[in-house]
Amino acid sequence: MRQLNVLTFVVGYVASWLSAAGDAEVGKGFYIPSTVTGDRPSLAAFDLAKLGTADEGEQDTLSYKRFITYAGQKISPWHEVPFEAGVGPDGEKLLHFVCEIPVGTNAKMEVNKENEHNPIIQDTKKGKLRYYKYNPEVGSLVNYGAIAQTWEHPELKHPDTGVGGDNDPIDVLQMNPEPCTVGEVMAVRVIGVFALVDDGETDWKVLVVRADEKHPPIMANVDDVPQSKKTELIEWFRRYKTAEGKGLNLFGLDEKIMDKDFAMGVCEETHLHWHRMRHGHLVMPLFAPEHARADLLQEAKMLPALMLSEEELQWVHTLAEGWASPLQGFMTENQYLQSLHYEHIFVGGEWVPMPVPIVKSCSSEDKARIAGQKRIALQGPDGEVVALLFSPEVYEHRKEERAARTFGITAAGHPYIDMIMSAGDWLVGGRVQVLRPIVYNDGMDQYRLTPLQLRAKFQELGADAVFAFQLRNPVHNGHALLMQDTAEKLKEKGFKRPVLWLSPLGGWTKDDDVPLSVRMEQHRAIIKNGVFGDTPVVLAIFPSPMLYAGPREVQWHAYARLQGGASHYIVGRDPAGMKHPAKDDDIYQMWHGQKMLQMSPGLQQMKLLPFNFASYDEKAGKMAFFDPRRKEDFVSISGSKMRKLAREGKTPPPGFMDPEGWSILVKYYQSLAAQ
Repeated sequence: MRQLNVLTFVVGYVASWLSAAGDAEVGKGFYIPSTVTGDRPSLAAFDLAKLGTADEGEQDTLSYKRFITYAGQKISPWHEVPFEAGVGPDGEKLLHFVCEIPVGTNAKMEVNKENEHNPIIQDTKKGKLRYYKYNPEVGSLVNYGAIAQTWEHPELKHPDTGVGGDNDPIDVLQMNPEPCTVGEVMAVRVIGVFALVDDGETDWKVLVVRADEKHPPIMANVDDVPQSKKTELIEWFRRYKTAEGKGLNLFGLDEKIMDKDFAMGVCEETHLHWHRMRHGHLVMPLFAPEHARADLLQEAKMLPALMLSEEELQWVHTLAEGWASPLQGFMTENQYLQSLHYEHIFVGGEWVPMPVPIVKSCSSEDKARIAGQKRIALQGPDGEVVALLFSPEVYEHRKEERAARTFGITAAGHPYIDMIMSAGDWLVGGRVQVLRPIVYNDGMDQYRLTPLQLRAKFQELGADAVFAFQLRNPVHNGHALLMQDTAEKLKEKGFKRPVLWLSPLGGWTKDDDVPLSVRMEQHRAIIKNGVFGDTPVVLAIFPSPMLYAGPREVQWHAYARLQGGASHYIVGRDPAGMKHPAKDDDIYQMWHGQKMLQMSPGLQQMKLLPFNFASYDEKAGKMAFFDPRRKEDFVSISGSKMRKLAREGKTPPPGFMDPEGWSILVKYYQSLAAQ
């Protein structure tokens, strides 16, 4: 596990402020494959057997290029070969290695970042081909290459070296003695890493071995590499540029070769940077490849399993679709503590907003049953396998501390605190791979759009601003007025096509909240009846459970909407709040949620929109923004008053709510009265 210090904390915060657009700007000039459907070969069921190479030009000339092909079509080994290559026998994540320089050769071949399809070419200096000049009779000590879909960010100073990355895919030393061929792609196990500082840039060197070695492998971790070999590698990289008249290279981490866990963290970090540079966002779904799901489901039936509660299944849904990216599963103990204390987690070298714990509980009996397992199955409440959890880490569930830090209270009667107190005494964390889409068959699945689907929808609508409105209550005309006013204000700022994302929370809520099915019926009716004017509206359910954690939770709601493509976020009074269960008062101060969003260092990309208070204007006979100059004309219709009118089947003042929307609420509340 990587050690954190104050420097790491500060550097991570600076990194978290960098926008996705900033990463894309740094990568300007790189060849990026088209994402147009049908324009590229389908790599969804990636099969190493379909890979090949195609050469253009003569070897040992400036015109030589070796292209990687898939099913006969050229692809980018950097962008289109997947980062992950499956799971090894011990449950470890395998990665894809692209060979550039076979062991024993000295032509400096590398994936070209700028040319179409990123072919492998020989590097040049002053118009001449480059060869290793240091011990040329020996050549490369290892099979040298890169991990696909990684990138060392040049503008992020790494805490372990104090300098930025080298702007390349991460370098790899494949330790098997058999030579690879230039352009060969294979699955590998990560066993170690060291931090070279080359020309003032961080230049990680990841040690790997072939995944198809006999099991158990000869080299399973860096300790299995002979010390003489490790010393030889360090000295070679220290001195190899002296043959070109340059000085000795430096190293970070006191020249240590770190273990496989540290190395995998570095690989994940560079993959995260690549993902944001390549795609412009951090959304990373956790679904297994479609072609592998049937086999994985069969394997999962033979594994020890833990049952998911309804709320935990909703967290799996949230994780699976990438709402909590780059979090890759239920929180480990370190991530859990970071979330509780810092309201962020440290992932991929950055502090990322994650203010609410996303955890899975288990009992002492469960803990004993999964001890020592490399992976376990996660079953839904119906008993069907939903996901795999790798390398489960079990740690104490300190319930009172969790409640106190998440909610600021520990009082019984708070519905989510009650759920925490009745959960298991242990928490289990680890990377999750989801084996099937989470569907509810409740007539609303078509509204459960993933973050990537939402981004595509907003692009299809030509949106240049997306303002999200999170809600767990029915919409009245005061809300509609606010949405219309927001759209106009965005247009005044120069936006041509603002789009409203009406984003009802779709997970668990407390018993006295209006059920999702009723809210959705009401939302569909008011959209159909045009209460939002001519502003395009996308109605899409957010699958997270509700916590009622006030200012903490509103940061989670905003961060998740950022993943879905929102550029602006509307936050009102007492967001995610509720009455104190033991006092006649709200738990949270009504404007603290808004203040926390304004100050959150990891959410500066999200533009907050002012919440203008609307109430019923008796003089105008409609909902209007409150005017203190004639305050006697305004009447506040509270939620409790609205519920009372609906239960009694009475009609609210004209203009309070769309009539069809109101009739849906009346029907619901009268059905409760009848029960």
